[in-house]
Amino acid sequence: QPTQCPAHPRRNSTMSVEQAVAQWNAYSSKTWQRDKILRLVDFTVRFVNFYASDPEQAALLSRVSGVIKSSRKFLRLGRWLEFLQAAVKASRAHMNAPERTFTIGKSLGMGGWLVWDNILFLRQLGVLEGDKKQALERGAQFWACGMLCAVLLDLYQLGKHLDQAPQKHVHRLDGASSTSSEESHRAKKHSLMISLARNVLDLTVPLSILGFYVPVLVPHNGAVALNAMISSCITIWLGWPSSTHSF
Repeated sequence: QPTQCPAHPRRNSTMSVEQAVAQWNAYSSKTWQRDKILRLVDFTVRFVNFYASDPEQAALLSRVSGVIKSSRKFLRLGRWLEFLQAAVKASRAHMNAPERTFTIGKSLGMGGWLVWDNILFLRQLGVLEGDKKQALERGAQFWACGMLCAVLLDLYQLGKHLDQAPQKHVHRLDGASSTSSEESHRAKKHSLMISLARNVLDLTVPLSILGFYVPVLVPHNGAVALNAMISSCITIWLGWPSSTHSF
C-alpha cells in the first residue's frame, strides 16, 4: 500500500476579528511607547518655547514642535481600536457599577479622542476635507471626558483600597519566615496615588485646548507643558521594561 503523508492540522484561511485586533494592539503597543518618549520631547519643546524671548528661537521651536506633533499623530493611527476593545471587555467583566462606568467612560473617551486625532491628521495631510479646529476641539472634548473618568476611577479605587485594612502577618507553611501584607497594601496605595496624580496632570492638556484655565494648576500653557512633561516621565518610568518600581 502506498504510504500516506501524515495529517497536518487544518489552517484557517481567515482570521477572526478579535485575533486581528489583538495582533494590531501588540504592534501598536510598541509604537505607543515611542509616542510617550516623543510626547516628553514635544512638551519640553513647548515649555521652552513658552518662555523663549527671542522671536527667531520661538519660531524654530514652533517648527520643531509641529514636526513632533505630526510624528506622534502618525504613531497613533488606529490606536482607538484598543480602547474600543477595552470598553467591550469592561462591559463584560465582573465589576461593580461605579468601576464599570468609569472604566467604560475612560475607554470610550480616549477612543473618541484618538478617532478625531486620526481625522485631524488626515485633514492636515489633505486626505480628508474639513475644519481642522473643529476636529481638534471635538477630540479634546472626548479626551477631557476620558481623563475625567480616569481620575474618578482612581479616586474610587483608592477609597475602596483604603477601606480595606491589611492583614498584620502572613506566615509561610514551612515556618521559615513571615511577611507582612502591610507593605503590599502600602505599595498598592502609592501606585494608585501615582496614577491619580498622572491622570490629573494629563487632564490639564485637553482642558487647555478647550480654553479652561485654572489658577495654580493650569494658569497658562507653560504650566500645561510642565504638567505634561511630569506625567510623561511618570508613564515612561512605569512602563520601562525589566525594571522594578519600589514605592
